[in-house]
Amino acid sequence: MLTITVTVITVTLYLGTLYKFLVSKSLNSTWSVNNSAFIFLCLALAAHGVCLFLGMFDGAGTNLGIFNIASLVGWIIMLLASLIMFIKPIANLTIILLPVSGVMLALPSFLGDRNFIPRSGDMALHIGISLVAYSLLAIAALQALYLWTARRRIKAHRSILTFFPPLPEMEKTLFQITSVAFVLLSVGLAVGAAHVENIVEQHLAHKIFFSILAWVIFAVLLVGRYLKNWQGDRAITYVVSGFSVLAIGFFGSKFILELVI
Repeated sequence: MLTITVTVITVTLYLGTLYKFLVSKSLNSTWSVNNSAFIFLCLALAAHGVCLFLGMFDGAGTNLGIFNIASLVGWIIMLLASLIMFIKPIANLTIILLPVSGVMLALPSFLGDRNFIPRSGDMALHIGISLVAYSLLAIAALQALYLWTARRRIKAHRSILTFFPPLPEMEKTLFQITSVAFVLLSVGLAVGAAHVENIVEQHLAHKIFFSILAWVIFAVLLVGRYLKNWQGDRAITYVVSGFSVLAIGFFGSKFILELVI
């Protein structure tokens, strides 16, 4: 009951933050700590963190079921986005991120799942780094979709929506976020490789294949950007494709193992 109560409070705070952003006149700029939306978001993130603690930790270990992981990813995405917004104009992304995070938060409270794993420092490091990389790539993918929309509006000789930052700034931010995420993804894969003992018994073949494929896609993109200045639709395609492959590898495998088999 306590978890559901905190969940309802958190969703309300996320909706309040969304409202503050929608009435804001500075969606295409960075923000400051005296912004009322920032205060709402801090409260929402704190409440979301309480929900995660209540749902994930007990004497049996750490509950990393698919719905808890989805909620954790939503929390990390909003935490990272709130930090990035101090230096990069990505506040427009919150129009999508806030309701999505709210839905992801509600999943474990109302659907519930149990997949406990023993607590391990090295495994926690692998999971933590990987989830931060995944969350950054989710932000990058959404940024890419915004960029795609803006480019299509320009080609159709339509004005760009007022909450879009300038296209060069959006593209620069896209590659900066993707580069950081790629480094973290590389580290996460390297740390995770040390825990692979039997790919078949650990049900890792599917996850490893798609994770490596996603890594290759992002590696090709960043090399192309560095050597040939790839940009525009090509960059957008690579970012969205790489994130989609990574999502299939991570959530696809958990969905099959926990909810199908």
